[in-house]
Amino acid sequence: MRTLFTFFIVIGLSLPLTAQAQYSARSSDARITIEAMQGLSVQTLRNLDFGTVVVNSGDVTVKPEDADAGEFLISGHKGKKVDITTSGNVDLIGQSTGESITFMASFPTYDNDETPASSTQFDTKTSTTAHLLGGHGNQGEVYVWFGGTINTNGISSDTYVGDYNITVCYN
Repeated sequence: MRTLFTFFIVIGLSLPLTAQAQYSARSSDARITIEAMQGLSVQTLRNLDFGTVVVNSGDVTVKPEDADAGEFLISGHKGKKVDITTSGNVDLIGQSTGESITFMASFPTYDNDETPASSTQFDTKTSTTAHLLGGHGNQGEVYVWFGGTINTNGISSDTYVGDYNITVCYN
């Protein structure tokens, strides 16, 4: 009898705990949201052109505000911020000789209108953040201009080419 009584006490004590555990479960919901926005595009509007230079004439420079400067157009979701990174210095390779000369990039500039006169300068060694403004509808735009210097001393007569790279991503 004592064993049976102990058994009922143990069972009796464990029943409320089991029943109580069943009622202590709780749940919650988490909201899922997504903001869909226009993808980014980068378009080369103008390649940088040093024109014809004389060998051994020293440094030749094209500034970002010059008519021969390179120009990019970045388009994306209006009002959003983008990070802009450029390649900096570029090796230009002679098409006949294979000789390499260095294009030393100056500080590129950016602005939301199509004229570089009031544009903001940034460092080629770091990225900069710009707002996509202007444009049409929900499309915002940023223009980027770049220039730089080459040294003509000791180079061969040739046509030298290379690629200046710009990378853009939403901030």
